[in-house]
Amino acid sequence: MHAKLKDTSNRLVLISPGYNVEHELDKCLHSIIIQGYTNWILILINDMSTDNTLEVMKEWAKTDERIYVVNNKVKKYQVRNWFDTIHNYCKPSDQEFFHYAEIDDKLVEQPFQYQVEPNDIIVFFDPDDWWGIPYAFELIIKEYLYREILCLTARNYCMNDMYNHDAAIYTSRQQLLSTSDHQFSLCTYRAALFKWIPLDHFLYPDTKKFYEVCGDYCITAPLLYMCGPEYHHHLFVDNFIVYNNIRPECDDSTFEKSQHQTEVRKLMFNSFKHLVEDNALPIYR
Repeated sequence: MHAKLKDTSNRLVLISPGYNVEHELDKCLHSIIIQGYTNWILILINDMSTDNTLEVMKEWAKTDERIYVVNNKVKKYQVRNWFDTIHNYCKPSDQEFFHYAEIDDKLVEQPFQYQVEPNDIIVFFDPDDWWGIPYAFELIIKEYLYREILCLTARNYCMNDMYNHDAAIYTSRQQLLSTSDHQFSLCTYRAALFKWIPLDHFLYPDTKKFYEVCGDYCITAPLLYMCGPEYHHHLFVDNFIVYNNIRPECDDSTFEKSQHQTEVRKLMFNSFKHLVEDNALPIYR
């Protein structure tokens, strides 16, 4: 039997941008609500969906005060949504905000007042996926508590080929620098790590606009470099999070199959190596 971990001061900040996921949200959000560890907030971002994604998000926000909804008025895509949320960039000109609380037995719309702190543990996931076990958050928190780690990655269970994929484990910063590809399906980390990655690393060199997809590749290598192998741990857990690769129509479903995806990855790795050479990434302790 799994022993329940009591809530600690370690807060999980769950960030999930989505586009046209109205039919997938219920399963995803139900798997969060039933988690045993309850010290979390969830920031749902509707990135200009053309279906009822926003309405579904708002209905869920009305059932739990820990859920916040951001409705983008301009298209941001994955990377900029992550960047703006962790840096607490809330711009009413670009976004609408929805948060609800029950006061005197009445549901009242509340001011939008989340604040991501440096020591918060950030968890990214797509809203068309779901948490496969009800103690996934507890496993994450235990690693941070007992190992004093700064970054946690995990194995996932993939729907399309029914196979457990293992991410490569690096044992030195030099090994990370020499890799050609490095991505984890689930990556959680202290917010301070993300805030130390310079803005330019998230931008196309020619246009200086945010990368539209490839978010995992933007953050994984810099994060692991900053924390170092001694402060990174990898969980081998079946069904930790279930990745639904029977995807709805979404921003990156066709983009990922294009040659442009490969070119963007090369840009990111070149940018990462330049950050290291220029001592732009601090070593976190």
